[in-house]
Amino acid sequence: MALDFYSTVYDNLDIYGRIFHMKAKERKERIKYLLSEFELEDKRNVTIDLLSGGLQRRVQVARAFMHLPEILFLDEPTIGLDPVSRRKIWHFIKEFSMNGHTVILTTHYMDEADYLCDRIGIIDRGKIIALDTPKALKDRLGGGDIVTFNVKGDLDHLRSAISNLDYVKTIIRGEDLAVLVESADKVLFELSEEVVKNAGR
Repeated sequence: MALDFYSTVYDNLDIYGRIFHMKAKERKERIKYLLSEFELEDKRNVTIDLLSGGLQRRVQVARAFMHLPEILFLDEPTIGLDPVSRRKIWHFIKEFSMNGHTVILTTHYMDEADYLCDRIGIIDRGKIIALDTPKALKDRLGGGDIVTFNVKGDLDHLRSAISNLDYVKTIIRGEDLAVLVESADKVLFELSEEVVKNAGR
């Protein structure tokens, strides 16, 4: 369900609560909580069309949690967000899940899947090619840590440039550059230098 671009942030959340028959007091309390958690309090009376793309995304994700669903589907919940906003939403999703709710999400971010998911399905060209826990999937690749970089530039060139490094086990395809290494603590600085040198950031 798309946001109403000509209604305020508050009204978008309120209307969604009404759709799910939430009582007025419950809606008010829930909206106050979500505005605080998603750092949207100063935008509550701003219409959606005046918000940046990142803020619109935060409103959209916040609205999905409005009615406390038992099962929640999220499609690329943090796409287009800055790293700080992404982390905050991760923590919110994690807490929501730990409180007994089921969250099913799609993502291209390997670190996001690793942090949030109890089980991960990897889809390639419309087919599930792997389905297991994050640990089991990493063990299948020989264990280690996944380091993810947000890359601008020639991704194919960057993959080629770092694929022959001794400590790089696997490079996972996706929107970002996800690299499986034996120990991130030992190689993160050197790997980051290689990524920056070869057109990443």
